[in-house]
Amino acid sequence: LRRLDYPNYEVIIVDDGSHDATAQIAANFPEFRLIRQSNKGLSVARNVGLHAALGELIAYTDSDCVVDPHWLSFMVRAMAEGGLDGCGGPNYAPHEDGWVEGCVAASPGAPSHVLISDDRAEHLAGCNMLFRKAALENTGGFDPQFTAAGDDVDICWRLIDAGYALGYCPSAFVWHFRRNTVNAYYRQQRGYGKAEAMLYFKYPERFNVLGQIKWNGTIPGIARTVPGGGRLRVRWVRSAEQFQRVDEMPLSVLKVAPMTAEWNLAAAALVVLSLLLGVTIAPALAALAAGPLWAAYYAMRAPLEKCHRGPMSRLLIGWLAYSGSIVRTVARYRWRANARKNALSDSDVRQQPIIDWKHRSIRLTYWNGVYTTREAMLEHLRRFFASRVRPVVADTGWKDFDLLVEANPWSRIQFKTADEELGGRELRTNVAARLRMSTGAHVGLGACAIGAATSLFLGPPIAAVALCLVTAVITICAISGLAEAANLAYHAVEQCAGELNLIPLGKPVKSATTSSVQAAANSERPAEAAQPAAH
Repeated sequence: LRRLDYPNYEVIIVDDGSHDATAQIAANFPEFRLIRQSNKGLSVARNVGLHAALGELIAYTDSDCVVDPHWLSFMVRAMAEGGLDGCGGPNYAPHEDGWVEGCVAASPGAPSHVLISDDRAEHLAGCNMLFRKAALENTGGFDPQFTAAGDDVDICWRLIDAGYALGYCPSAFVWHFRRNTVNAYYRQQRGYGKAEAMLYFKYPERFNVLGQIKWNGTIPGIARTVPGGGRLRVRWVRSAEQFQRVDEMPLSVLKVAPMTAEWNLAAAALVVLSLLLGVTIAPALAALAAGPLWAAYYAMRAPLEKCHRGPMSRLLIGWLAYSGSIVRTVARYRWRANARKNALSDSDVRQQPIIDWKHRSIRLTYWNGVYTTREAMLEHLRRFFASRVRPVVADTGWKDFDLLVEANPWSRIQFKTADEELGGRELRTNVAARLRMSTGAHVGLGACAIGAATSLFLGPPIAAVALCLVTAVITICAISGLAEAANLAYHAVEQCAGELNLIPLGKPVKSATTSSVQAAANSERPAEAAQPAAH
C-alpha cells in the first residue's frame, strides 16, 4: 500500500478484533491510520472505514491481499472515463509452495466478479472494489448482518437497484492468497452457503427455486471448466478499433447442473427407485456419475503450476470440486432452516379469524378512524417476515395477491388486502391469507403418486408400498406445513394491526382482555363498521 502509484490517498486499517500482530505491524507505518475495535463483523468494519475516510472515493481490499502498485490509478481512471459509481478488478492467486495450497487455490469457489459486459459488472469481489463515498452513504453503507461473506453481493445489488453504475477494470488487480488447508477451504464454502441463505431471504426474486443466485451476467472463466464450454466467440464491434470483443459462450443449465448437490441427491434417489421398480438402472447410474465426471473434467483443466502438476494434485482438486459444492449447499439449507425458527406469542392476537376451508384461507377485518390504508399493513407485514427471515415477494401488478411469503419448504402464504371507505377518514381494512402448497411439495406429491400408480401395474408390489408410504409422509408434511403457515399468517396480521392501532372487528378471542383504551376506541366506531364486508 505504501508503494501505490497514486498522488493523494490515505490508508485506514480497521482491526476488527484480531489476535495477531496487526497492531505491531501497523506501528511501522505511521502515515497509516489504525482503528481497533472488538470483533463486529466484516460489514461493520467496512462501515467504520467508510465513515472515517476523508476522500471522495473509497477503495476496499482485504488483509490476505497484496495490491498492484498501479491498482488505484487504473480503477480511478476507469471510473472517471466511464462515469461509474463503483469499479472493481480481478483477484489472482499467487504462487504457493505447497501442493495442497496450490490445489486449494485452483479449486472452484474462490471470490470472483460477475460481468454484464466487457466493462460493466453486476458483482465486484470484496477484496478489490472502489466506490464513490456519496453512493455508499446514499444506500446506507454495508449491511451489518453480513459478518463474514455476502456483504459485497448485497452492496452491489443495492447500488444497482438505486440506479448506480458499476464497472470493471481488468488492469486493476490484486494478489489474493487462497485458503491453505482443505479444512479452511470447507469453512470458506460453509460461510458462502450461509451468506447465500441470508441473501435469499433479502432478495428472493434473485434466486431460483433451489436457492441459487440467478446472475444476470456471467462469471469469467467458468465456461472453460465444463465440457464444451471453452469455446470463445469473437465479435468485431468496429473495424477501426484496436481490440476485438471476445465473449464466452453462455452456459446451458444442463452443463452446470451435475455440479449441484440437488442433482446428485436426485440421481441417488433415481438409483434407489430403479432398484425398487425393477427397471434398468443404467440411466440413473449415468446421472449419478455425471457429478464425479464433471469434477474429473474440472480437475484435468484446472490451472496448476508445473511444480504442482501430478496425479495426486488432480485427484485432490477433483474431490474438492465435487465435495465443495455439496458442503456449500448443505450449509445453505441448514442456515435457511435454522433462520426460520422464531417463536410466536399469543399475546398479540385479539380476534378469531374467519376460516374459509373451501379456498384454504383465513380472513381478518379491522377499523380505523385516521385513514391508515392497506399499504401500511402490507409494509408492516413485509417487515414482519423480513425480520423472521422469510422471503417476501411483492405483487408487480399482474398477480392476484399483494404479498407472497415462503412460510416453509412445504407451503406459502398469499396475502390479499382491500380497503373500504366508510366516510370521513374512517376505513375498514380486510386482510385475507390464502394458504398454498409450495412448488417442491407439488412436485414431490405428483412424482410419488405417479410412481406408485405405475408400480402397481409394472413394478413389484414392494415398490408400490414404498412409494405409497413416501406419498403419505409428504402429505403429512404438507398438511403440517400448511397448518404452520396458517398460524404464522394469523399472528403476523394481528401483530401488524396492533402496531398500526387498528381496531379488530371480528369475534374476540376467549383469552383476550379488553383494555380501557381499546374499549374507548370501540365505543367511538360507527355501528356499520362492525359488520365485515362479504368478500
